[in-house]
Amino acid sequence: SVPKILISNGYSSSFTYGGWGYFDNFEPFLRKNYVEKIWDKDFIEKEEIYKLDGKDDSFTWGIHDKKMVELYFKFKDTSDSSPFFDLFITLSLHSPFNIPEEEKYRTIAKERLKSIEDGEMLYENYKEVISAIIYQDEALGSFMEEYEKRPEYENTIFVFVGDHNVNALPIRTELDSHYVPL
Repeated sequence: SVPKILISNGYSSSFTYGGWGYFDNFEPFLRKNYVEKIWDKDFIEKEEIYKLDGKDDSFTWGIHDKKMVELYFKFKDTSDSSPFFDLFITLSLHSPFNIPEEEKYRTIAKERLKSIEDGEMLYENYKEVISAIIYQDEALGSFMEEYEKRPEYENTIFVFVGDHNVNALPIRTELDSHYVPL
């Protein structure tokens, strides 16, 4: 695997995930591929790094993406400066699409959809999903903005890929439900 090759050649490694690291056997798979640090919800709670207080802190799947971006950089600042392979999985685009500041993101979604054909209908039928997409986009934007300030930014390759499509949105064919862009 890519992690095993990189780690075997001197890279440090981490896995950041706002949910339970054993979901879908993530943690056992990553451990077998030499990933050293698992920064998941269990680790965060056990080490008392962050206290989950309410809806703005977490939801069904775990800790919200913006908070995990913030925590990632906190973890990153404590790790060594060797070449690295870091894997970060977000949670916002999973049902039930609970996000902090939900009304703020719904307002943004409604405004953005005004100018497209059937925008009002799309908003009414998919406002939770579209709001979550906007929230996640902001979280990824803040991730990149923070990384641009770091010295390793110039020598870092970023790869963004989904683990699935946003299956709550309409699809044209059954095949579309398996499409994940890179």
